[in-house]
Amino acid sequence: MDERRALEGTLTVATFRSLGVHLLPPILALLRRRHPGLQVRILDGTLGEGGEQLVQDGRADVAFLELSAQTPLLTQPVIHDDYVVVCPRSHQAGPLTADMLQAQPLLLFPQEHACNATVHRHLQSFLPPDMVVQEIAEDEVMLSMVEHGLGLAVMPRLAVLPLRENLMVHPLPVPLPRVLGIAIKPGRTGLPHLRAFTEALRAYQATPAFARLQALLQSA
Repeated sequence: MDERRALEGTLTVATFRSLGVHLLPPILALLRRRHPGLQVRILDGTLGEGGEQLVQDGRADVAFLELSAQTPLLTQPVIHDDYVVVCPRSHQAGPLTADMLQAQPLLLFPQEHACNATVHRHLQSFLPPDMVVQEIAEDEVMLSMVEHGLGLAVMPRLAVLPLRENLMVHPLPVPLPRVLGIAIKPGRTGLPHLRAFTEALRAYQATPAFARLQALLQSA
């Protein structure tokens, strides 16, 4: 393969909003600086069966996703995160219990989206089946509903950043950590455009900005 020609082609990346906002842009900035002729197309990795299926089907070259133990794809961890409960700042101080979560409706991302199924299963493991749940696709809408006292949101910590001034976060009563990373189809990692992308990713991981983001996720 002509490497120069490949780097003038198109790289298709599947992602979801929080990674698309906080992680992908600095990586793409480094990629463009090194390979200005490479075009990047972004796909929504939350729809249908998610980014993993997009890569397997060949519709995406690489996907950002929550890494699981069972996948035929080659994966590389990128950043650690966890799920939190988002409450108004006027909410009772101190750790949240399962009983406290049941006192208000829970606001969650839709379960039919592949990347959200894990948190739904996790909550079902320790909350009663009649728990009131409202599914909302847009995180900004969900946060606004929390601000107006319409429920408590369970979201990835990364999706909450930057935290609104009148909101606060608590750990889940039963923690749910996650590892975010990239997934590539076996046999494709040596392709020039994918090699260029992973090099840009590693370069960003070595920057102070990435270290600050990871520290913020551990302390927010």
